[in-house]
Amino acid sequence: MLLPEMPEVNMSDRPLQDLLQPLPLIGGGTVSRIMPGPMEGIMHPLFCKAVSELALFDFWITPFLRISTDVPRDSRLKHFIRPFAETGLPVIVQLMGNNPELIAAAAARFRKLGAAGINLNFACPSKQVLSSGAGGSLLRKPELMRQIIEQTANACPDFSLSVKLRTGYEDPAEMESIFEQAVSGIKLDFIAMHFRTVKEMYRKTDQGLERIARAVKLAGNVPLIANGDVFSAEDAITMFRSTGSAGIMVARGLLKDPFLGRRIRQACGDPVTSATTGDGRAIFFNKLLEIARRDPAKYWSRPQFMELANYMWGSSHPYFDIFKQLSDKDFIAYEITE
Repeated sequence: MLLPEMPEVNMSDRPLQDLLQPLPLIGGGTVSRIMPGPMEGIMHPLFCKAVSELALFDFWITPFLRISTDVPRDSRLKHFIRPFAETGLPVIVQLMGNNPELIAAAAARFRKLGAAGINLNFACPSKQVLSSGAGGSLLRKPELMRQIIEQTANACPDFSLSVKLRTGYEDPAEMESIFEQAVSGIKLDFIAMHFRTVKEMYRKTDQGLERIARAVKLAGNVPLIANGDVFSAEDAITMFRSTGSAGIMVARGLLKDPFLGRRIRQACGDPVTSATTGDGRAIFFNKLLEIARRDPAKYWSRPQFMELANYMWGSSHPYFDIFKQLSDKDFIAYEITE
């Protein structure tokens, strides 16, 4: 279904410096409006360490922690947050589940453990997650979404709270009821919105900018952070100016250019941030290897390096073939030269 027509707003002259202004959080503190998206299976300790040492971002939003039948013990929660907390950067923990009481209790425990905030995942399109009634499946149950948000807010008063959404389960026209029934009138720091529906997964759509622009209007006074297909600074600027969003979230684009966040800041006129002029993937991969050489017992994992190489360059790239042929000893000592 096509989205209903909306009045056009000319944002072409919107100051890019607005994207550099800190976003205030409930209870104090701020985060950047250029946000790192959570990436399940990618944000392991080695990845977090490299991002921190290269100063690519100034805070974290973790991949989701599934809360299903009970709240994990503190030892499990500490283990989950540790790779992010060890970087010294503020950590917003993303929780996912369909039990309001358990989600609220887990949020309160993470607050005591030093988290900077909670993000609630109502967006994951994984078939396994959907079949369990969590993630994006909750977009079909906005009343339950609201219960989860409200109970989490009540359990953690004056604490940063945000949500991650998609534009609908099957149809972006569902946004109206989702916003009205699930989030209207609730105090949130931000709404991170991926412009695809759950059913679209990651398939191409030509309506991304229009959907985000509509979501911005539906969000009202809650800052809406745009997410989806941001692979360059130009993509981010187009998204920001075309939709009126309060910020940009980048995820898969970081695997093709780990310096993408810094490139966006530089394009917005950040006088401090400078992005690398070389291949950001090579610089990042060399940093990963450097960290692994310093502490191989903690950071060296050939499967992790091969997985990252596949994400960054693809299995048909010459680098991938080189890595496959190297012994562990030669691999960890390797350095990419341009």
